[in-house]
Order: sequence, then C-alpha cells, then structure tokens
Amino acid sequence: MRTLSREKTSWGSAGFTLAELLVSLFVVSLMMGAIFSSFTTLTRSFKIETKNTEEQIESVLSLDLLRYDLESAGFGLPEGNAGGACGASNATLSAAYNEAVATTPTGSTNYTPNQYSTTPNNFNDSTNSCEPRPLVLEHNNNPTPSNTNGSDVLVIKSITADRTAVTKKWTMLDSTGHYIVWNDTKWDMIATDRAIAVNSTRKLISGGFQFNTLPATPAAGQFYVLYGINATTTPRMPFNRVDYYIQRACSPQLGNCTGTNPQHPYPLQCHPSGYTLYRSIISHVNGTRTEQPIMDCVLDFQVALGIDTGCTDTVGNGCTGTLTWCRFTNGNTCNNSSDTGCAGDPCAATTTYLNNAQNIRQYLKQVKVFVLVHEGKIDPNFTYANTSIAIGDNDITLKNYNLSTLSNYANYRWKLLKINVKLNSLGGNYE
Repeated sequence: MRTLSREKTSWGSAGFTLAELLVSLFVVSLMMGAIFSSFTTLTRSFKIETKNTEEQIESVLSLDLLRYDLESAGFGLPEGNAGGACGASNATLSAAYNEAVATTPTGSTNYTPNQYSTTPNNFNDSTNSCEPRPLVLEHNNNPTPSNTNGSDVLVIKSITADRTAVTKKWTMLDSTGHYIVWNDTKWDMIATDRAIAVNSTRKLISGGFQFNTLPATPAAGQFYVLYGINATTTPRMPFNRVDYYIQRACSPQLGNCTGTNPQHPYPLQCHPSGYTLYRSIISHVNGTRTEQPIMDCVLDFQVALGIDTGCTDTVGNGCTGTLTWCRFTNGNTCNNSSDTGCAGDPCAATTTYLNNAQNIRQYLKQVKVFVLVHEGKIDPNFTYANTSIAIGDNDITLKNYNLSTLSNYANYRWKLLKINVKLNSLGGNYE
C-alpha cells in the first residue's frame, strides 16, 4: 500500500503547472498570429496581383480591338469627286442615308458629370450629297475638370466596324453580269445577305440590297465592288459604325440606380471618380447604340490626330512626312473661350484639314490614343508617387490630369496606356 501510494504521488507530480501551460499557449498564439498575418498578406497580395493581371489582359484586348477599328477606318466607304466632299454641286451618292439617333446612353442619370454627348449631329453624315467621314473626333459635352478639354468621343466608320460573318464577305461584279465566287461558304455571299456596291471610282451604287437583287450591271470596262454589311433590313447607312467613349453606369450595390438597373454596372473595385470605356455599334434597324463595355476603371480617354499639312492628294504626292497634331476633326466645334484644349490647336484655327471626308483622307495619317486607368483596386499599403499625370507623349500633350483632386488617389496604381495607329485604309504610312 505504501509503495502504491508513492507511485501515485510520483506519477501525479509529472504533470504541467499552470504557469507552463500559460507560457505554452502564449508562444503558440504568437506563432499562429504570425502565420495568420503572413497568410493575410499573401492573400491580399494574391488578390491584388490577380486583379492587376486580369485588367492588364483586358487592357491589351481592348486596345487591340480599338487598333483594328482604327486601321480599318474608311474601308469600303463610298468616296466623293474633285468638287469637294459635301458641296451642293457634288451629289455623289445615289441614296440618302441616316446614322445614329439621339438616345440616352446607359450611363447613370444621377452621376454628374457624365462624359457622353447624347446629341449625334456632330458625328452623323446624313445628307445625300455628303460622303461619310471615315473618322470623327470631338470632346465630350461634360468635361472633367470643367476648365480643360474633356474626354473624347471617337467615331469610326467602315464596312468592318461591326465584325460579323457577313462583313467579312466581298465580291466584284463585271459588265457581263458575272461576279467572283470564292467557293468557300465563309466568303461567298448568299441570298439573305445584305450588301452595298460602289463602282470603280468609289461612287455608291446602292444604299443596300439583298445579294440576290443585284444592281444593274456596270458599263463595259467597269466593275462594281460589293461589300457585305451587317443588317437584317435595308441599311440606314452604306457602312457600319462604332463609337468609343467613356461614361459612368450606376451601381445597384450602392443603390444609386433609377428605373431599370444597367446591364453593365460600374464595378465597385474601380475608383469612385472613374468610368468605363465603351465600344458601341450603331444599329441599322433604328440608329440606336448597342453598348459593349471593354475597359473598366478609366479616368480619361484622349485621342490625337496626326495630319500632314503638306499633302496635295490622297496618295501622298507632295506630302512632307512631318506630322502636326490635332485634337478633333471639326474646326467649328471647339470653343477657345470655354475649352482650353482648343488653345493653339491647328484644327481650331482653320477648317482646311479635317472638316470633311476628302480632307480627312488627304491629311490624316496617324492616330494616337491615350487611356488613363488604374490597375487593381485600392491598396492602403501602396503610395503613388505623383500628384498628376501628363496625358500625351513627345509629340503632343493633351492634358495634365491633376490626381490630387481625387479621393485616396495615392492608393491606386495609375497607368497611362498608349497606342499609335497607322490608318491603313486611308494611306497612313507614316512612322
């Protein structure tokens, strides 16, 4: 019995004291805290880097889409004669056409200012005596900040602006009534396809027809080029058209939507003062816009037009090879007293260069696009070094954007995206 009692006492004294347990728990808690902190940091970094990668991919794809549209500007468009593009004595088109109608975009009605003009008159070429301009550029009607040139609206017109199976198709009709057959279902037109026809001097022959209802055959020695066009009814215009602009959709999560919620709400991870860059296709049915959001978290969208004022014709004879940079295509729409973006701009002083289709084809050689965005979402552990960003390059500065007016601007990774595009369909062969 004594021996057993000693064994019990000896065994019981082998346990942990309360102090030892407390110290052990404290050490374990420190280790778990360090592990949790490291895990949280890694998770935050992973989310930030993942979002940055997603937005980088989105930016590349969006700019490639814009580049393609710009390179194709003017492709398949009817052209005028030597008398001038829109002069009363130069009735070059055989049928009148219409383009966009005044419709309210999907941008938030209670976000001020919104960046898109709802009046399309400055972009339309709708009379039967005016050939379509391949490219139209203007400032928005609600600049931000109000005393500088606002973000831009870029309108591109070409057959391929709305890329579908039909717009990839084209053929030629000769004076014997024969047309090219490619023996490929991807390229050969069918009876239900809509098409337009221009003659060998680029004059519009028809405003649009089903391919099985061909225009009258051309005279001997002449030919027609037929282009497929994306329309289910008689086309409103003898081409397709896309508009690029930024606007702010409302956010259902924030409860600031009125009426029907937008199809593409503004992402919450974007800066509250940002916008979405849209690519909108003009419908042939009713002239409204089918909006495609292609890039989020955009602060500004600026475009510069490189013109060669020494060109004497559209093929480049007499061109100097030296480019002068403009901010818009219509010299009558820039008000020097209210828009400082007009100051010193060559297209504000004269309407000689880019005010009609023929001048655009003759003088416009290159386009530069600048998009101010931020990558990822707000990061309290990151500090952006500058208070402003110059939107432009060595050739032209379109704007100095003051970031310090924005809330928490320093906690975002701001980046200026740039593309430099040759206008292949307009003879833009300048480096």
